[in-house]
Amino acid sequence: MDASGLSVIGANVIEKGTTNGTITDMDGNFSLEVGDNAILQVSYIGYTATEQEVRGRAVMEIVLQENSQALDEVVVVGYGIQKKSVITGAISSVKAEDMMNSSNTRPEQALQGKTSGVQVVSSSGAPGSAMKIRIRGYSSNGNSDPLYIVDGLRTDDISGLEPSNIESMEVLKDGASAAIYGAEGGNGVVLITTKNGSSGKTQVTYDFQYTIQSLGRTPKVMNAEQYIGYMTESGALTDVAFEGIDTDWLKETFEASPMQKHNVSISGGNDQSTYLMSLSYLNQEGIIKGKDDNYKRYSGMFNGSQKVNKWLKVGSSVHINRSIQRSINENDEFRGVISNVLLLDPLTPVEYTGALPSHVQTMVDENRKLMTSENGNYYGISKYIAGETINPFVQRKQAQTMKTITSFMGNAYADLTPLEGLTITSKLGINYYTQNEHVYKPEYYYSGEMMNMNASVSENDQMMTYWQWENYASYVKSLGKHNLTVMAGTAVSRRELKSVVASGSPLLNDQESYADLDYVGSQENSNVGGTTIIDTKLSYFARINYDYENKYLFQATIRRDAAGLSILPKDNRWGTFPAVSAGWVASNEDFFPQQDWMSHLKIRASWGQNGSLSNLEKYKYASAISSSGEVLNWLTWSNINAPSLYPLADGTYATASSPSVLGNRYLTWETSEQFDLGVDFRFLRDRLGLTVDYYRKTTKNLITDNTPPLEAGNDPSPINGGNVLNKGFDFELSWRDHIGDFKYGISANLSTLKNRVTWLDPTISRLNGADINNSWTATAFEKDYPVWYFRGYKTDGIDPETGNIRIVDVNGDGVINTGDYDYIGSAIPDITYGATLNMEYKGFDFTMFIQGQAGNDVLMGFIRTDRPSTNRLSLFYTDRWTPTHTNASRPAANVDTEYWNSDQMIFDGSYLKIKQIQLGYTLPKKVTDPLRIGRTRAYVSLDDFFTFTNYPGMDPEAASTNNNSIGIDRGFFPISKKVLFGLSLNF
Repeated sequence: MDASGLSVIGANVIEKGTTNGTITDMDGNFSLEVGDNAILQVSYIGYTATEQEVRGRAVMEIVLQENSQALDEVVVVGYGIQKKSVITGAISSVKAEDMMNSSNTRPEQALQGKTSGVQVVSSSGAPGSAMKIRIRGYSSNGNSDPLYIVDGLRTDDISGLEPSNIESMEVLKDGASAAIYGAEGGNGVVLITTKNGSSGKTQVTYDFQYTIQSLGRTPKVMNAEQYIGYMTESGALTDVAFEGIDTDWLKETFEASPMQKHNVSISGGNDQSTYLMSLSYLNQEGIIKGKDDNYKRYSGMFNGSQKVNKWLKVGSSVHINRSIQRSINENDEFRGVISNVLLLDPLTPVEYTGALPSHVQTMVDENRKLMTSENGNYYGISKYIAGETINPFVQRKQAQTMKTITSFMGNAYADLTPLEGLTITSKLGINYYTQNEHVYKPEYYYSGEMMNMNASVSENDQMMTYWQWENYASYVKSLGKHNLTVMAGTAVSRRELKSVVASGSPLLNDQESYADLDYVGSQENSNVGGTTIIDTKLSYFARINYDYENKYLFQATIRRDAAGLSILPKDNRWGTFPAVSAGWVASNEDFFPQQDWMSHLKIRASWGQNGSLSNLEKYKYASAISSSGEVLNWLTWSNINAPSLYPLADGTYATASSPSVLGNRYLTWETSEQFDLGVDFRFLRDRLGLTVDYYRKTTKNLITDNTPPLEAGNDPSPINGGNVLNKGFDFELSWRDHIGDFKYGISANLSTLKNRVTWLDPTISRLNGADINNSWTATAFEKDYPVWYFRGYKTDGIDPETGNIRIVDVNGDGVINTGDYDYIGSAIPDITYGATLNMEYKGFDFTMFIQGQAGNDVLMGFIRTDRPSTNRLSLFYTDRWTPTHTNASRPAANVDTEYWNSDQMIFDGSYLKIKQIQLGYTLPKKVTDPLRIGRTRAYVSLDDFFTFTNYPGMDPEAASTNNNSIGIDRGFFPISKKVLFGLSLNF
């Protein structure tokens, strides 16, 4: 029975050291034959396991105590930790077990679908590509990235962290939780804590994974027959015929590729010291044929702590990383490899194996340097498509990019405890980062528009040095039923970013081994440049936590930050960011009915303000003076850049200077203000948990460019000119139970989001965003609409008589032009969700994880409207209007050009992905003990294998590294499906 006298149904009762066991019945009774001196082990989900000696008794009464582990779970918060049971803010946590045994190569992937209120956006499926995290919506017209804190150290880049080395990731979602980070917490905060050792026997762990990656969803593009028919009907081509070639560019370009990962760690310690050392290696080949997309990462970590005496503890955390990434150009409708795969005609072969066609033979006769394959054959050159759309194998080689990153991130701290309850912490952190981007462009010729007559090389070097020094004190005191924690401190930081860019051509020898600036044959085409940016910040912060008998909870936080003069003007450099939160644990009240169906109820509310420095550039507020500018060339009637000249009395001219940007000495940071109301429930003896939050987040003072009068002659100055509102609900649900030896758990989360621009400065009617094909400004930032919504022509079906599209005359002037552009969709999802199922039976375990979103749109931006003979998806052919198919969903092939700038290019981007299906087996101890090894587990997994969506492109997760281009598919590198084999050994 439990402590209240209720029967515990289905509890495990096992004779210790044997497999002799049973489970309790509907009345909590059990019967088991054991010896007089046996020991019974009794366990049940939600209760603390216990051992009972039989001592010859024939009848035993066993009382199980509720296990409050879920409520007593420690959660990392800014500058400290708190028990989950007394937290008053909105904090979601992902633990180490959620990150193990997956094909994740970056820490951000571990958050996707695992917690509410967090959207993880993939900017590419290419090896080593970056990801974007959006916490409770898109908060700015610019950068909305959260602040990352790794073991207490701020960082902009977490790509070097091996996910299996992470102990926990906490997401501070509400303003009160993030307020302790003041001017940098406006977009939310992600706290990452890496693993450490513990006292006891030294543990050696080795994890190995081998993964086979391949192309997942394959979009359907027009084959040769469809291409010829469509282009003939449209009038794009008048002399085209089938010549026996029907190239499937998707099949030819992609291939299965391997990925392997190794991670070994050694940990241990005693009552005085603990340590953990780890080495990791990752090698991921891309699914594009060839060796031009590859990512290698070498990572090392050391965490340690030492109790010097009873009042002093010291420790350190060190991370070293080196990565090498070879990448192709992608997400580019002009020169992207993926877009060329989708756009090149199927009548062109990959390479020529026989006689050359006349247009290629002519180039050979002219001694053009055409690219060849590994077989020595010339790559195919289209005779139907001109411009930047070329053979993807040529596109892959015409710019070979390698990025090398070396980073060191570490800190050292000392905790002093001069008095009971008082801890003084001093922590010094350093983040050093270097990056080299090497680009080699060989000499080649494909057409008059795509060629490089001189082999060239360029180097882009960046070096970032960041240090922070934080000193803070925490005091914990309990007086009877009153519990108080006070923390106060100060921080100072400095960041220096230095960049040097150099390029030159031609090379003495057109080979990759000669792609170095030392081998540039002439300095005529050489260029060099560079800059240095220094940012500094000074901060004071304080927080007070109070609770009475773990029932009435209160927290107040304040932080005051000063940005350096390179960021903000002197009069505006200081900002104050307050927050308060409160909670009531109703289930701890004496009057709360102690019912089995509800064991915990907490109501909480919070309000807080945070800032954002992410959109403030170096001296952006300052005035600028120029001695040159654009003038009209009367001969060509075009603008050219020329010196500003002022006539003198003697008839000569002097070079004059004039303001180019007037500046803004009132510029300040963007500020986020958020209200959160949440309820935490636990039911059925803690087996069922439910958390519900409502949030309303307003970001004010967005940094935008104003619109100066035309006669002023100046570029726009930055102003604080906009507000954005994000609001919605977060839900998190969990269930765990067991039936005998069968254990299972289910966790799910769902978030809703409404995003809207609520105010723009009166001088700004609209901010224009991303261009498609240099002909369509497809995104906009405007009052009363979502951030960077899609803007274009609205359509009203197809004219059954002509097959043309009906464009809506929005302004009613009788003319269809860009004045009729209107809202046609948004890339921001209304709903994001995820769910995980875990099951265990004896040594077997099974996991299935799904993730998805709904209500978002994707704009198909890779279609080249300026190159009408480029290929299309087959839906534009099979669903097109013809005289015999008048009820078609797509217009005739010779449709007006406005069609391609309309809502007909907007597709439903909702999707559901089965991110993981994994089956594992842990060897029994009777096998591992004689071998003197610890827990040994082998597993196989299908990751990102199944996607359900109506989007006809390659991947519905299409995104962009540019903030104003979210949801535009310009040839998105798809996320590959994976078959993973893994092994985990412990010694």
